[in-house]
This record gives sequence, C-alpha cells and structure tokens, in this order.
Amino acid sequence: MGMRDVHELVQRLEDSMKESFGKIESISSDYVDQPCRHGCARGGTVWHLLTHNIEHERMHTGQIVGVRDAMKRLQQDKKYRLLAELYVARAMLVASLIDLEDNDIDQAPIEGGWTIREIVEHVIYWDRDSIDDLQRQFVEESSATERQ
Repeated sequence: MGMRDVHELVQRLEDSMKESFGKIESISSDYVDQPCRHGCARGGTVWHLLTHNIEHERMHTGQIVGVRDAMKRLQQDKKYRLLAELYVARAMLVASLIDLEDNDIDQAPIEGGWTIREIVEHVIYWDRDSIDDLQRQFVEESSATERQ
C-alpha cells in the first residue's frame, strides 16, 4: 500500500507551517492589532486574520474526518492511530516553546529543577532511545522469524 502522496501532503503542510511561522515571527507583537487588508480578516485586524486561519485549519480538519468517516477509513489501525496521537503530542510540546526567549530555556524554575532545554533534550533522548530500540527489536525478531 503506497503512501507517497500522503507523505508529500504532510511534508507540504509542515513546510508551509514553518514558512508561515517565520513570517509571523518577523512581525512585531503590537502589529497584531493593526488593520489587515486580507479578505479572511473580514475587515478586522491581523489578530482577526490569524484567528480565522486557526479556525480555518480546524474546520477543514473536521471536514477531512467527515470524508474519512464516509469512506469508512477513520484511524482505526492501532499503529497509525498511535502515530497520529504522537504527532499531536509533539505538536503540543513544540507549541509550549513558542514565545520563549533564548535565555528562558536555560533558567531552572527552582533550585534543582530542570530547565526547559533539559526537558526538551530529555524528550529527544528518550524518543530516539526508545524508538531506535523498538526498530532494532522488530528487525531482530523479523530476522529470527525468517530463519525459522
């Protein structure tokens, strides 16, 4: 079963998000209250445009889920459901970093507490350690099964 086109769509969405984030970050925070000429702002401000874009994503997410339901292709496969949930969890972790300054990530909240950088490094380390080991286990067991 090929998923090349699906992976390409995911990559395009990720690339577009990164590009949008970069452009939004280049705008000063107080500019959010300025009038916005784009039609999606509905005659409002930059705030209205960006909140519209957030809800626009949510609307179309629901639309895709509806189409999947009509096709009887909701995420029922355990592995892919877990991948989707893992993606959401990682996105929430990334979102928790937005608006931090570089010096914020190295400040411990209390003596002996972990810094934000240490927490992220911990997540990355154990993600790599656990998933790399899982892949090795799968390959080893698959090879053993093939030899039998």
